[in-house]
Formats: sequence, C-alpha cells, structure tokens
Amino acid sequence: MFVIRWHKENGNPKKKTIVGFEVYPKSVSDYHCPGASKNFANYPLNPDSIEKSLIQYTYSVYWREEKDVTYNNRWKMYINPEVGSDDGKMHWFAIINSLVIVSLLTLVVAVVFLRTLKVDISSKKINDDSSNASLLDKSHSPSQGWRSIAQDVFIQPTWPVLLSALGGSGVQLAFTSLGVCILLTTGISGPDHRILSTAIGMFVVGGFFAGYSGVQLFKLVSYQPNQRWKAVSFLAGSLLTGFVLTVILILNIIIWLKDSSLALPFGTIVLLIVIYVLLEIPISMIGGFISSRLNLFTRIMKSRVPNVEPPISKAVAASRIPRQPFYNNMFISVLFSGAFPFGIIFVEMLFLFKSLWVEKVSYYYMYGFLTFTTFLLFIVILEISIITTYLRLNAGNFYNWQWKAFLNSFCSILLYLLVYTIYYLFYHMKLVDAVSVLLYLIYASLLNLLISVACGAIGLLTSTWFVYTMYSSVKKD
Repeated sequence: MFVIRWHKENGNPKKKTIVGFEVYPKSVSDYHCPGASKNFANYPLNPDSIEKSLIQYTYSVYWREEKDVTYNNRWKMYINPEVGSDDGKMHWFAIINSLVIVSLLTLVVAVVFLRTLKVDISSKKINDDSSNASLLDKSHSPSQGWRSIAQDVFIQPTWPVLLSALGGSGVQLAFTSLGVCILLTTGISGPDHRILSTAIGMFVVGGFFAGYSGVQLFKLVSYQPNQRWKAVSFLAGSLLTGFVLTVILILNIIIWLKDSSLALPFGTIVLLIVIYVLLEIPISMIGGFISSRLNLFTRIMKSRVPNVEPPISKAVAASRIPRQPFYNNMFISVLFSGAFPFGIIFVEMLFLFKSLWVEKVSYYYMYGFLTFTTFLLFIVILEISIITTYLRLNAGNFYNWQWKAFLNSFCSILLYLLVYTIYYLFYHMKLVDAVSVLLYLIYASLLNLLISVACGAIGLLTSTWFVYTMYSSVKKD
C-alpha cells in the first residue's frame, strides 16, 4: 500500500505539495487482499524453492491530507528531536557525564603545567649553575626527569614521512567530521540533503589541510624537511583514502561474485575513484606545495628550543632509555587512555549504530549533541596526549615519542570501538547470512579506523606543541 501525504499551501489553495511518501508491503493471496476480506492470510513464499512460482500482487494508493505538516517541516513526521524526550534526557545525562570527565582531565593537565613543570624548572635553577650547561648535559639519570633529555628529545623519529602523512590524514578527517557536524547542527545541511555527499565534499576540501599540515609536521620531525614534501603531501591525501577505497572495491567484488544485492553500484565506485584521483590527490598536493613555501608554524615552534643537533644515533638513543614504570607500558597506557574518550562517545555510538545498522528507516537527528560530543572527544584526546607524553618524557622515554603519542591516541580509541562493534554484533544485530556479517564488520571497522586516525593526529599534534612549549621553558630559564 502506498501512502501519499499532501499539504494544501496557504498562499495558493490550488497548489498541493507532497510532504510524505510511505510504502507498506504485504504478501497475500489474491482472494485475501486487504479490502476483500478482513481476515486475510499471508501468501506463503519459499525463497529456497528452485521451481518457478507465480507471485500475485496488488497495490492500493491512499492520499492523506496533512494540515499541520508543511513542506519545510515534513521531516518531523519521521524524526522527533525533542530534548525533553527519553532520548533527549539520555543525551543530556551523557553530556553532563562528559563534562565531568573533561573537567577532571583539565585539572590534571593544569597540574602538569602550573605545578609540575614549575617545580622542575625551579629546582633546576637552584641545582644548576647555568641553564646552558644543563642543556648540554649528557647525563640521563632518571632523577633529572625530562630536563636530562633536552638535547635528545628532538631526534628524528622512525619513518618520518609515514608519520607526517598519517598526521595530515587525521587532520583531514577531523576537519571533515567537525565540518559535517556543524553543517548539520546549523541546518545548512539536513536530512533532506544527501549527508554522504556533503561528507565527501568536505573530505575533498579537507585534502588541502591534509597536505598542508602533513608537510608542516614533517618539517618539525625531520632533519631534511625540504627534500620530501612531495611524498608527504601525496601520501597525506592518498594513503588512507586509497586504503579505504581498495577495501571497499575488494569487498564489493566478493559480493558481486556472490550475486548479492548488498553491493554498491558500479557507477558509485567509479565516481569515488574519479574523485580520489582527480580531486583528492591534486588538492592535497596544492596544500603541500603552499606548506613547503610557508614556514610560519614551523618557525614559531623551532624558535622556542635550542638549535642543537642530536649527538647520538637512533640505535644509541633506543639503548639509552631507562627502565620504565608500569604506567608507561603501551598496553596499559592504551587501556587507560581509551576509557575516557570512549566514555565520552558511548551514548552517541549507541544511537548512531542503532540508526545505521538496526533501524535503517529511522534518522539520527540530534546533531547538536553529536557536535558537542565531538568537540569534547577531541578535547579529551588532547588532554590525555599531554599527560601520557609528559609521563614518558619525565621517565626518560624520549625515543620515538612522536610515534608513541600518535599510536597511544590511535590505538586507545580503536580498541574500545572494535570491542563495542563486536559486542553490538552479538547482542543487537540479527544477521543470519555471512555476507551481511562481513559487510557489517568491515564497514564498521573502516568507520572505527577513520575516527581513530583523527584522534591519533590530534594526539600527535598536541604532543608536538606540548614538547616544544615545555622545552622552551627550559631555554628561557
């Protein structure tokens, strides 16, 4: 049965606009059709039958006037964004809980900045005759904390090109997620627009920031920053996107071979590849080119610290790291660090997964909560990265601290998201065929991966800023 809802325009009574269209399918025998009999029986269909069968069908059209539903607010029939509803109350409770978490972490970060660093620098003034002598001190005694590694902390990390490219890709994803959330919250883009198209457009524009931020980051972590900016900007705009498109293409080939209707249209995949090659990569290269010519951010950071070349090789640096306390163990750090951001986004993940995977006919509509939660998530990642980086450096764990900052933020949120994805599969999804399970796991894992890369980039950039700020205090003293 087709239900067509229409509304008579006030300005023009002769003009009628369609404000809703609904389809209600039923499978019944011809003499039991609705209207012919009150007690009709469902028509039996055996999908496993190999013999030809006759499927009889009929349809009816019901026109219904909606006096209170106009064309502009027609989506209110399908969504109910009332903050006083049960869903709204749950969101408000989650927001309050998130603000408590953010406040506690902010207090810890404030202690790091206002007390711990101040005490370290003050003790340095008392115990050292000269700040310059302390900067050139080769001793790596654990009691000296992060001051003892002032000369070695800026050693080039392993695979700086890959690290910078991942950082740039994360900036692109963070820009896309925040941009889409803001557009949805402000009403510029809504349910009546193609949200996926908006996200793709924002992602392509974000390619500029991927190339720009990736090259800027490469200048901070590399000894030869002006030689490989092309590789960094190319990988920043192509590495992650190319990986996702490759996985989607392979997955759809498998589904096509299975003759399943769950595959993406071939034209859609071709369009995504064209956008990737002709728009995404060139825009990223443009951002990288501009970044290679502009050194504003890099100059500000490097001007804060002494211009001292690391006196030791990477192999020697790795061997000089003292025994670490238990909380600097990567696994323990990941478990601890991931609990806070997942606590921030848990409620939103519940509603998003419900809308994406369970109730596909419903719409996620509380975009204001989603935007605020996204901001809180990034703030928590920022604060945790400062805390964990300080703990590592204060214990003399300076080698590859950039990678550790990225991986700590990346793995912490990814671990919790993957566990939640598997939990949701067993306790909420009602999937019976292997293809549906495969689609759910792969698409959900890709979504989790994108979120984690964005968080990893935020952790990396924040830790980089924090380290340069911290050692600028040593330089000034």
